[in-house]
Amino acid sequence: MRRLLDELAIQERDFGRWWSSRHMPSRRLGMKSRHGQRQLQAPVQVVQRAATGPPIGDRRGDIVRPLACCQSQLSPEGHPSATKASLCREEIRLAWRCSQPAPYSPGHLPMATPDTPASALAAADRNTMSRGLTLLFAIAGGTAVANLYWAQPLLEFIGRDLHTSTALAGWLVTVTQIGYAAGALLLVPLGDVLDRRRFIPGLMLCAALALIACALAPSIGALLVATTFLGLTTVSGQLLTPLAGDLADDTNRGRVVGTVVSGLLIGILISRTISGLVADAAGWRAIYFVAAAAAVAFAVLLRRAIPPLAPKAHLPYPQLLRSVWQVIRQERTVRWTLFLGATAFGVFTMFWTALTFLLSARPFSYSASVIGLFGLIGLAGALAAQRAGRLHDLGRSMPATGWGWAAIVLSFVVAAFAGRSVVGVIVAIMLLDIAVQGVNILNQTRLFAVSPQARSRLNTAFVTCNFIGGAAGSAAASVLWPVGGWTAVSLTGAGLGCIGLLMWALGRRGPLLNDRDHSMPEPAPARRPD
Repeated sequence: MRRLLDELAIQERDFGRWWSSRHMPSRRLGMKSRHGQRQLQAPVQVVQRAATGPPIGDRRGDIVRPLACCQSQLSPEGHPSATKASLCREEIRLAWRCSQPAPYSPGHLPMATPDTPASALAAADRNTMSRGLTLLFAIAGGTAVANLYWAQPLLEFIGRDLHTSTALAGWLVTVTQIGYAAGALLLVPLGDVLDRRRFIPGLMLCAALALIACALAPSIGALLVATTFLGLTTVSGQLLTPLAGDLADDTNRGRVVGTVVSGLLIGILISRTISGLVADAAGWRAIYFVAAAAAVAFAVLLRRAIPPLAPKAHLPYPQLLRSVWQVIRQERTVRWTLFLGATAFGVFTMFWTALTFLLSARPFSYSASVIGLFGLIGLAGALAAQRAGRLHDLGRSMPATGWGWAAIVLSFVVAAFAGRSVVGVIVAIMLLDIAVQGVNILNQTRLFAVSPQARSRLNTAFVTCNFIGGAAGSAAASVLWPVGGWTAVSLTGAGLGCIGLLMWALGRRGPLLNDRDHSMPEPAPARRPD
């Protein structure tokens, strides 16, 4: 029996040395064991998803327990039977095999470090995105972003009711966008340092107050102030997107983020139609009351549905804002992705701004309500965003991005030859929406993979750069239309698409890749005891 126990003790010692050397470099640990190996000051906990198997605990304990079990199997004379000795040996070997680290797979969460809070480990195991929670995020985000566009088809109604010109009423859309850009820059980064379970519903309640102020505004001046505050506080959709990326595991992150972004796009597209229908039935103020009630309802639902989450960083507010630019300066992948995102959104807004000029002029001469219906064609782009997210999950993000840029170029080529054909215009709209929204979600998902701890700040940079690109695209359409009409816009869009395609070709094997895009090497096989 003494020989058996000595052999088991040697195996335990070898296992402790192997575990310490493989998972914690000696220089990073501060405690030595009796075997001369530096070991952890606290047990290492490895968190795995429940779907991949039971949680794995302290691996050294898995081999110590069989040793104690074998000691208890001694006969009164101190000599175990051959059967019992064999069983003990098999227990040790089984414990050793179970102690081997599982090969890397996207479903596994990273190993905790000694300074990882226990609450974060527990939260990582239970915080996952179910289909119901994903759908709730998509609908709530779409409702929030729709607040930006309620007034767009109602400018004539509002101007007539408040006794002001339509041109002055048109500033309602502008100041709402300005407020939204300020909110994206000043409030969205707080998602990395505040408890989002409270922060997001709180912003929705603030947006509900702004919506009520819009509905009760007695003058155009009061309405302009209220809509500015509405734009500032309706950024909850841009907080839900990185939150969905945090809660989703690696194997489903693209699909989950794509679904949430699809909800935002659908909210933008159908907001104008819903606003017009409600205004025709009950006046322009009614839509703001309805939107306020929806904001309160979603605030309550999200407060109950979002799991408790500890802040990912503890930074003073000025340092938090500076860190947005620091990550842009330090990460080449971020800079290239932001450029591609701003370019794609710029050609998108340039196309849609010029499309209004095209459809309102001869030979089409469509009314504003008919022109608005063309926006529903963009629902195909919302569907493409979700499919693009699944392509990311399958590891095809980079090729899909290239195909998206090729489709952008093709859409402007079709548009150039479809200046007098409504069917050709519809085909160009579908191609451009599918391509741009697909590229958009692939860019956003790629950014989220750069730094999980700074996803809200990365989303701030992404939204701000897209806003700058969109503003430049709208201005370009206004300048190009008097010069060369639809042809000038189409050629410029095709040229910008070629620039985007060239940048993708140059960066697909270098600047657009980050460390997480490369496969993790398999761990070297450990020496097993005989």
